Amino acid sequence: MDNVEEKNITKEEQPQNEINEIAKLLDKDMFFSAAVANKKTNAVHKKRLEVEMLEIYKEINNAINAGEYSITLWLTKDQGNFLYNKNFRLNSIEKGSNKIKYQIYWN
Repeated sequence: MDNVEEKNITKEEQPQNEINEIAKLLDKDMFFSAAVANKKTNAVHKKRLEVEMLEIYKEINNAINAGEYSITLWLTKDQGNFLYNKNFRLNSIEKGSNKIKYQIYWN
């Protein structure tokens, strides 16, 4: 024999060893709480809104580069709230089914 030491595992030890191996492979965040689920969902919504805002900020930058202090755009409620929270002034001009036409000011 090659001096290889074999370890005999009893039937009682086998399931526990398998559980330990599986536990090592599991994602530590796999079994999260409702509070963590809420945070993750909010993060997804925030990231989606930020992506939507890229086009809006492009339009605002175009107006700034033209020397203007306002622009008129159709926005969702969340997009309007985003700009409001960034201290833009918003004046509602017209309401559609899912969007509102706003005059957006930054002066």
